[in-house]
Amino acid sequence: MVFYLHNFWMGSHIIGLADFRSGPAIAPVSLVNTESWCTEVNRRAFTRSIAGAIAGVMSWPAILHAIQSSPTQRLALGVAYSPDSESFRRGVELGVHEVVRTASVLNKTITTYNVSLESRLTPREVIDVLKAKSVPIAIVCVGDAQIMEMAAEAKLRGMTMLNCCSRSDALRHGYCDTLFHVEASDAMYKDAARQSPVSKSVKLWDATLEKYGAAQLNDRFKNFARAPMDGPAWAGWVAVKIAWEAFLRAPDTPGTYMVSEKAQFDGHKGAPLSFRAWDHQLRQPLYAVADRVIDVPDTARSPRPVRELLDTLGEPAGSQSCAQ
Repeated sequence: MVFYLHNFWMGSHIIGLADFRSGPAIAPVSLVNTESWCTEVNRRAFTRSIAGAIAGVMSWPAILHAIQSSPTQRLALGVAYSPDSESFRRGVELGVHEVVRTASVLNKTITTYNVSLESRLTPREVIDVLKAKSVPIAIVCVGDAQIMEMAAEAKLRGMTMLNCCSRSDALRHGYCDTLFHVEASDAMYKDAARQSPVSKSVKLWDATLEKYGAAQLNDRFKNFARAPMDGPAWAGWVAVKIAWEAFLRAPDTPGTYMVSEKAQFDGHKGAPLSFRAWDHQLRQPLYAVADRVIDVPDTARSPRPVRELLDTLGEPAGSQSCAQ
């Protein structure tokens, strides 16, 4: 087995390589990130903000010193995948890379531990390995049977998992203390095909998408991976983003935050994405593909509330047990 070590810190890059004859392939990556703030102000508030900005520039060295001298917060993020999940892995890598590129001075770090299930570890042992690294969140792309076994062990260990590849409706019927779903369910794909006016071919993502920043994301992935972005790649990328944002806002209880009413995430799909309480499924548009790509549902053209509209995809509230 091979152990890869990649350390990133504000542009420095150290790579270590060692060989282990037993044990899983684990790749830790250390990086930092920053939060962004957006404030809508009126004219009077804008004037005050300019004055405050000038004062802020003058006091920036003191602010910088205070931030850098505060205790470092660290998120250990697990990534478990099957051997045939190259696109997913590249999406995760882009997500990590972009967090590195936006790293700033908030004195937070994230370390990812990558475990391939082609190793001799059982799914339960994978969770044991990640928990030994103090991993609170794991991003996974494995088969249905494997994810069920991992989820059962993760529940005992208090670990949150983000499912990025399985569409199984059965997975949405249990493991509520542990499992969140970035990949859409079979029921969501069926509903999107039924609602589509142009095609029954439905995707999680498409490399030709352009609106809402999708073109830029597709370009970044193509330049990074030398391949078009597909559904698994998008799921891996956005899962890193979700895990990191949840950690920034609730480092001790990221899973609780993710399912809260206030939590929402940007996946360049034109609508705020959020997890449903009753099945921990990510609310999101899907895409019907024919001679053109159609958002299903099209949240920009409907007067209905976004969450209500997105909930027309998949099983409705009351059909699952998570919120009970």
